[in-house]
Amino acid sequence: MRGPSKQTIELIMCARLLLAEHHPMTLRQLHYAIFSAAKIAYANTKADYIQLSRATTKARRDYRDRELWGGTNLLDSETIIPPNWIVDELREAELVACGTTSPDIWTR
Repeated sequence: MRGPSKQTIELIMCARLLLAEHHPMTLRQLHYAIFSAAKIAYANTKADYIQLSRATTKARRDYRDRELWGGTNLLDSETIIPPNWIVDELREAELVACGTTSPDIWTR
């Protein structure tokens, strides 16, 4: 299996630099920040937005993998992004019922 392309690595590194200064951000905010910075070849297009979404998802998963396997100095890598640096304000918080002591749950 091949690793990420040079262009994808450049995109992740640019995103990481912006997020390090201004986190948390939504993906949309990050998209416009990268486009406005004009430091890499990046256009205000749906294709580039989708590429950013995929690249940052992979970078956040890589962070989680290293975290789970006991990695140290997680922020030393330029190609991983802490998951909490990108937020999704449109999604509802997921609520899970885990054992309740409320008596009204049994009377319905």
